[in-house]
Amino acid sequence: MPALTKNKKLIIRLLISITITVFFIYFIVKNLNINDFKNLINNINIYFILIALSIHTICYLVRSLRILVLLKIKFSEFNNIFFTVSRHYILNKILPVRIGELSLVYFLKNEQEISYTKGLGALLYLRILDLLAVPLFFIVAFSINFSSFSNSNNIIILLIFLILFIMLFFVFIFLGKILNLILKFLKLLPKKIKWLEKNIYFKFLEKYKNLADEINKFIKLKTNIKVIILTILNRLLNSLVAYTIFFGFGISIGFINFIIGSTLSILTEALPVSGIGSFGTFEAGWTLGFVLIGYNQKLSLLTGFGVNIIFFIFTIFLLIISFFLSKYREIITRKFLKLVKGNS
Repeated sequence: MPALTKNKKLIIRLLISITITVFFIYFIVKNLNINDFKNLINNINIYFILIALSIHTICYLVRSLRILVLLKIKFSEFNNIFFTVSRHYILNKILPVRIGELSLVYFLKNEQEISYTKGLGALLYLRILDLLAVPLFFIVAFSINFSSFSNSNNIIILLIFLILFIMLFFVFIFLGKILNLILKFLKLLPKKIKWLEKNIYFKFLEKYKNLADEINKFIKLKTNIKVIILTILNRLLNSLVAYTIFFGFGISIGFINFIIGSTLSILTEALPVSGIGSFGTFEAGWTLGFVLIGYNQKLSLLTGFGVNIIFFIFTIFLLIISFFLSKYREIITRKFLKLVKGNS
């Protein structure tokens, strides 16, 4: 019976995800001229797309290195972690309601013997850092180009992002204390709520305490600065990928303005509900962001859809590459060394 209930929940989540995807694709098709989209794709500069793919690959390498540094995994496992990151990102895109995020925890447990608690703690820690980097980039970009966006509406948007950044910054700085306060509160609940099943609740409490302890350990790590630098580099590279694709469509825009326009699409990645492949939510954020900086809705929607499709293709491509690197690492290394020796 429990297995049946889980299956029903999974089916419901899948249906929600499919519904969102179908709704937004219907909206995109209805509001876009198919010929305009074909022209956009046909006029892509393939060299810019190849450059974008190269940057996207470096982005994956940075993400893999970040996990190695945070969890103190041996560098010899880099290829396997690269494969883990690739699978995690594709599953996070295609599985409903962001449950693909948990795949990272599963892979780390089964392939690197990292406990579920430690893996989940690492995932939450990295996601807070990722989220913190988004308003930071927006604020810096907005400040650099302040004269172009200094009307009252844009000032309000800047203030919203400043508040968001300050809130996330304090959450990150005082994360350990916040977790401990929540733990104290949770310990008081059994005394206040008599109908709680205490055995189950205390098991949950123990799991939460272990999770809080793991996150506190990450906060105290001396390698923290390296993880933060890698997070900022990851955000920068990810923006460069989208910018290069955008440029490949033949649309000229300054990189600073691009960061401002694309920020809302990045924030949609933090939403608990999304369509398959992020189709719909990504385009909504992208369109709104670029309309706010002066682009027309049609062009914004068109380019957002195009960028998302190319990102999805890149994700699949890197999954295939990482699979071969992980599975045939020793063979590839031997042949490479043999080739080097032969040339020398």
